Amino acid sequence: MKIKCMMPILWLCLSGMACFHSAAEVYVLVNDLPGADPRVGRALLETLSANNQAAQAITPLQLVESMPEAGQENLLVLTDAGILPLEAAAGLDAYLDGGGRLVAAGGTLFRDPIGRLEGKWVTQAVYQEQWSEIPLDHLVEDFKSADLNAWTRSSNDPGHPSSAALENDPGKGSCLHIQIRDLNGWETLYSPPLAEPMPEGLRFTTFWAKGGPKTDRMLFEWEEADGSRWMATVTLTPQWKRYVLTEKDFHFWESIPARSKTSLNLQNVKKFNVGLAATHTGGLWGDHDIWITEVGTCKPGDLPTLDWHVSLKPREPLFPVYHSYACEDVGEIIPCKHQGILPSDAPASFKLPESVQAFHPRPQSTGYGKNRTHRWIPLLEAFSPKGDYRGTLAVVRFAPELKQMWAAYSIESPGFYLDKAVQQHLHLLIKRMLNPAFLWEAGSSRYTSFPDQAISIGTWAVAPSEKRKGIKVAASIREAESGKEVWKDEHQPSWDEPYIQLLDTVPFEKGKGYTVQVQLLDSSGQPIDSLSHPLHIWASDPNLSPVTIRKGDFYIDEKAWIPYGVNYMPSSGIAREEWEPFEQWLGPRGYDPEIIERDLARVADLGMNMVSVFLYHDSHAFGNLIDFLRLCEKHHLRVNLSLRPGTPLDFEWEKVRQMIEENRLAQDHSLFAYDLAWEPHFEGVEDRSRYTKEWNEWIRGKHGSLENAFKAWNHKAELKDGQVPVPQSREWYEKGPWDAMALDYGDFLNDLLERHYSHARDLVRGIDPNHAVSFRMQHAGDPTYWGPTWIPYDFRGVARGVDILEPEAYGRIGDWEQVKGGIFTVDYGRAVAPELPVFWAEAGYTSWNMSTMDNPPKNLEVVASFYRHFHRMLIESHSNGIAFWWFPGGFRANENSDFGILNPDGTDRPVTKVIREMGPQVVNLGAHPSPTRWIEVDLRTRPGGLAGAYNSVKEEYWKAIEAGERVGLKLVGDSTAHGSR
Repeated sequence: MKIKCMMPILWLCLSGMACFHSAAEVYVLVNDLPGADPRVGRALLETLSANNQAAQAITPLQLVESMPEAGQENLLVLTDAGILPLEAAAGLDAYLDGGGRLVAAGGTLFRDPIGRLEGKWVTQAVYQEQWSEIPLDHLVEDFKSADLNAWTRSSNDPGHPSSAALENDPGKGSCLHIQIRDLNGWETLYSPPLAEPMPEGLRFTTFWAKGGPKTDRMLFEWEEADGSRWMATVTLTPQWKRYVLTEKDFHFWESIPARSKTSLNLQNVKKFNVGLAATHTGGLWGDHDIWITEVGTCKPGDLPTLDWHVSLKPREPLFPVYHSYACEDVGEIIPCKHQGILPSDAPASFKLPESVQAFHPRPQSTGYGKNRTHRWIPLLEAFSPKGDYRGTLAVVRFAPELKQMWAAYSIESPGFYLDKAVQQHLHLLIKRMLNPAFLWEAGSSRYTSFPDQAISIGTWAVAPSEKRKGIKVAASIREAESGKEVWKDEHQPSWDEPYIQLLDTVPFEKGKGYTVQVQLLDSSGQPIDSLSHPLHIWASDPNLSPVTIRKGDFYIDEKAWIPYGVNYMPSSGIAREEWEPFEQWLGPRGYDPEIIERDLARVADLGMNMVSVFLYHDSHAFGNLIDFLRLCEKHHLRVNLSLRPGTPLDFEWEKVRQMIEENRLAQDHSLFAYDLAWEPHFEGVEDRSRYTKEWNEWIRGKHGSLENAFKAWNHKAELKDGQVPVPQSREWYEKGPWDAMALDYGDFLNDLLERHYSHARDLVRGIDPNHAVSFRMQHAGDPTYWGPTWIPYDFRGVARGVDILEPEAYGRIGDWEQVKGGIFTVDYGRAVAPELPVFWAEAGYTSWNMSTMDNPPKNLEVVASFYRHFHRMLIESHSNGIAFWWFPGGFRANENSDFGILNPDGTDRPVTKVIREMGPQVVNLGAHPSPTRWIEVDLRTRPGGLAGAYNSVKEEYWKAIEAGERVGLKLVGDSTAHGSR
């Protein structure tokens, strides 16, 4: 018997369904939970029976109490897989960890989990209705007599006119009304410390709240006595609603590292916080209103507590819900042309359901030596009526040695699975999973090789020992255009490691494309698996004109060129929890040429002409960058390439040198710039203290001695170990007796940047004089950045060591009043270094709602509005280009965001339409014009560095802009520092 019996099992004999004995290896869930359709399981059992496959019915209750034993001999089929008992999650996790095989039909698991309450199945909505009626046990605040002077505002921009007031609501009585204005980051209100400790035994937080017309969510935070912070996000409605949150609804936020693996303890809370924050309520900006009252705590009373948090590990593509996405414009569903594991008589097409969902793509197992953790085999795909790829609808995934094998179908509608073609597809897939003999990986070591590089082919098969008899591997290489075969081979599989062959006698031709195909053949010679991929023999086009820089503009030949594009990472990184293949996607595990080319074709279709990408030293030797550059050249996209790790302040030159030389980048004209650092800045005093020695040397270099410096500053700094400490952050952002010292410190930082960044640029130019060198500069040039801890780089320092100024635009998120500050950034850059282009390295905004785990239409429209304002800023400032952040749409699992400019299925978002409409205006800007009006900016203004200087002239500056002037800035007080260089 192959099912773990925790209670007597009643084997079901359903109408029209055969009864099978307990030795069956296949278990099919007949799902009769609320919202599910048991007909799917019954129909599948009939299909399996008609095809002589023994199978056993299992009920949702049996799934909870009698989960099949883990092991490769068992296969469990979950119908209506999104509707499952909460209690089954832990057992299902153990089943999968133990190697049990699974087919999930019905989309991602536990989308709508079902709880058990007093012996009855209940949905979360029904349970929460009862939950919201739990009586209040302890009142924390009802706002009848609150002193708001004791409350503390927290904001990324305290200058915004947000406020809070006590009101008497007609429907709810006394309440707090928080009016948030011009939101572009966070705006919250902290209560004073609680008057008394929380009583013992109270584990739930309760309050009443509602939102304004634009405010559909809210952040509620508890802070404990030890400083740990715990955040929960709730969905608001325009009507008052009572919320009851368990301790598990609150998630740790960056505060006390030792508490990160623990949970909220209400008995230790000292105050609460209410408001909005981009990190938790992203997608909102502008004006918002929140009303809240009757904040308190309670215990569950007589209502049993159901934990609705699903205790299942993230598993691609089974769980969580963000592993799938909705598809639009679907015309057909057909088998994947690359899949070779199902027989040729499998159904060739399928009826379209009312709605189509798909799984985010993942690299397939083409090539060899990729260090993969699993194989991903797409089985069904959706296409538009015009043949555009929309997504993968069915997939098989397994780990090495055929462990942890599961398959999933993304369509959520039960009706889809009642179709005979789908039933037959399920049957064939189940049969194939019970007879596992597969390729693990197969193909060439590189997808693109230089003409003088050796090419090798590797194949690797996996199968249980009893399934290996008679199996062979057949491999071939054909010319892509003519189909002419240039090489073939047939051999016995290597089961434990790759079987590698060096093709040093095959006459590959430079400039040609080839197709590598590897098939696994059964004992009768029939293919039972297949992998294929393109292979190119390539060198960059020597006739491609390089990008040059003249008088602060980019040029290609004699025409001004505006780089207009996107920071590119592949769509296969969306919803990916594994960091290494996500981050190092140019490495062996994360790269798939089919996915990359589809993505780049879509980038080009948007009218874009460049991409920014990053390459790690750990990844470069695998050669995927060469294939990527070939594809960019094919789609007429220029490349801004970031080389990692390190920055010029801690430059790892040997690694950078290897990446440039071994990938022959100096000769590649599709490349137009190097990026040597990713968002560096000077952090707090602890981080900046590593430059204390250099700071004191600089002081002595300019003033002769510390005593002379104190006289010049009219301020005696308190020495530490005989040295002047680096200034505190507040001494940068607050006016005081240290002002002269802070001005000198700014000059020191600029000299420090010049020395290190110039050295790094000189090293790169020594081996590649053909490409510009720069880095993405984060808040450099941001006229509104005001600490409180970081000190941004200044253009005056970095301009001496780069060829391009590359600010980022995250300080510009919001409406036009917030975005327009970018015009000043561009003008400041041109005032500092008129010979350098000003290229925006990043700009974007997330549309993801963490409360609903999707992209509400309102959020997507907000992002489109931001992009419209940003394009206007690009045009009015005559910026030298932009790389938006970022390309693929969908949930970024390690950042809780979606900055994508395209839907995951390739269709347009509202922001895409803005790009198509306004992008051509940016691309055709041409060389930037000369100023018509000059304004002086005193850079010795204190405090706040550039932000302080901007505040002194912004009224005059914007009046001139509004009058139609093209403003140029004349920098006053920009004295050259005299310290050591």
